[in-house]
Amino acid sequence: MIKTATWNVRGLNKRDHQGAVTALIEEFKLEIIGLLETRVRDRNAFSIQNNIHRNWQWYSDYNGGPGNRIWVGWNNSKIDIDVLEAHNQIVHCKVTVKATSTRFFHSFVYASNDMVIRRELWNILTRLALTMEDENWIIVGDFNIVMDHSEIRDGSGDNLEAMEEFYDAINESQLFTLPMVGLQFSWHNRSTGTDVCRNA
Repeated sequence: MIKTATWNVRGLNKRDHQGAVTALIEEFKLEIIGLLETRVRDRNAFSIQNNIHRNWQWYSDYNGGPGNRIWVGWNNSKIDIDVLEAHNQIVHCKVTVKATSTRFFHSFVYASNDMVIRRELWNILTRLALTMEDENWIIVGDFNIVMDHSEIRDGSGDNLEAMEEFYDAINESQLFTLPMVGLQFSWHNRSTGTDVCRNA
């Protein structure tokens, strides 16, 4: 079984953040990790990726801007990853397990906070879904929107139109949410006063 995880790290420039990612990989024996909102400059990427796991292969696309939104790392002694498409909000990959030659598709999402820009992501997902009909496909990440108000605690709620657009994109792509284990609310806005927690 291949284990994968995604983490919105909110910056990877500090050694303790890099160490936390390494610890996560080791604790859960991960073969794949998606790191979102790395805030690492292109010139520092290689050394930081090496600090996290020097024996892994890494993909990071700096064409989208200086802060880079999505990194993908993998244990290339066990799997091969081919990046098929990369956009500012999504990296879409084919994963091949070396021991069995089985394959699946894996997309890493870090959606824009802007509802209008997110529509580009919904269009990409629905287009990709047409090519995934008979394939195993997992999509993980931070969509920056929820589909239902039950996924937010103590917040004023997200824009209803944006929530409906997310729901419609998931529905049109014939995707479904996997059953959840663990903490329901795994994101916190870190503000004082009115706290907002989300199911991430």
